[in-house]
Amino acid sequence: MGCLAAGTTLGAERGAQDTVHLQSKSRSTPDAIRGTIVDYNAEKIVVRAPYTGVESSYPADDVLEVRTPQTEMHTRGLRQFSNAEYRAAEEEFSRALDDEQRGWVRREILAMLIRCALKRGDYAAAGSRFLLLVGKEPRTRHFRLLPLAWSKHSVDDPLIQAGRSWMTQTNEAAQLLGAAALLFDPLDSHRAEAQLDRLRRSTDQRVRELAQFQLWRKRGEAVDLDLAEIDLWSARIEEVPQEIRGGPYYVLGEALWRHKDYDRAVWALAWLPLVYEHDTHLAGRSSLLAAEALLQAGQTVEAKTLYHVTTRRFKDTPFARQAAKILLQLRQSNDVGRSTDFPRIEDGIDVLAQ
Repeated sequence: MGCLAAGTTLGAERGAQDTVHLQSKSRSTPDAIRGTIVDYNAEKIVVRAPYTGVESSYPADDVLEVRTPQTEMHTRGLRQFSNAEYRAAEEEFSRALDDEQRGWVRREILAMLIRCALKRGDYAAAGSRFLLLVGKEPRTRHFRLLPLAWSKHSVDDPLIQAGRSWMTQTNEAAQLLGAAALLFDPLDSHRAEAQLDRLRRSTDQRVRELAQFQLWRKRGEAVDLDLAEIDLWSARIEEVPQEIRGGPYYVLGEALWRHKDYDRAVWALAWLPLVYEHDTHLAGRSSLLAAEALLQAGQTVEAKTLYHVTTRRFKDTPFARQAAKILLQLRQSNDVGRSTDFPRIEDGIDVLAQ
């Protein structure tokens, strides 16, 4: 699906046209459509021709890139985001949201605010912003940004409080966010599990599938879970849209880890950092655990490489610091061949260390 590229700055350029690059059906080069974008959602992009005023729609899946005029705040926010200045970017995007009048661009700015919160590991803020987004566009093209909790260690007090509020809403996305946050909470676990069971019958396929995958988190800790059932999980993940596979792959990797199937655990866990990087903390956690799976499998050289990658790609997360600590321990160790001597992921970083 297409991305929103930098455009001219609004102001003197408020009359500037939008440009949409579409995958061509007949040529190797993209088609360029110029005009005014009326709407852009998960299904289509609608463009009004500059002279005739005729509106034409194109499938959203054919969009490669969109160029549109932006406010100075929007442009600064994008630049600061690319420089990993997420707090500053949030301030600029918030100002841009107040100034922007076009509905579809406001949704793009909200999506960037969600990304900023995810980069900071603030799932409560990301969830609240996501619900604002789906309130404006229920079938949002940014559904992949849905900030579900996939590890119990990513759940903090603000997320628990937000989760209790979300559970009471009628919006299914809010109910899903709340149930995911509270699935292992001592007070609300049973209520969250019942909510997920109800959502498994949603008419929205994405909600329905994610509710089932969330229930795997509980099933993953069951003593009677065997590899045959885990194999069914793996096949099921491949049947759903790629935009919702990230969290399920993490749950699959954890389950394979618990069964000491380290080679396949690495395969599942390494998928997130490669494809699902917008949820930086989940991807960083997954990368760290994949590196330890390599270590447990006796692939020390490959493990060290992945620990180094984790320190670089996820430097703003606690998982990068933990990877650096493990690398130091490995350098200092004269005997890494015994699994009991392998460095362990610290408590509070990953549940599997406990």
